Amino acid sequence: MSDKWMPIDSAPKDGEDKLLYVEKTGEQFVGYLADGDWIYAYHKHIGCFVCEPTHWMPLPPPPKDQGHD
Repeated sequence: MSDKWMPIDSAPKDGEDKLLYVEKTGEQFVGYLADGDWIYAYHKHIGCFVCEPTHWMPLPPPPKDQGHD
């Protein structure tokens, strides 16, 4: 898994969440590609908000269970 920002044109078009970056605003967020538009993932259940990211990277894996009591 890459930990470096990559150009948005290289992002897989698989509909999975990715970490996205908008160079113009410096904004970072989780989003996904749907019907050719990048969508803020935060808004999946309350509407679609299209954004124009310039870079992307995969999300890190979730934490492993540490056997918490």
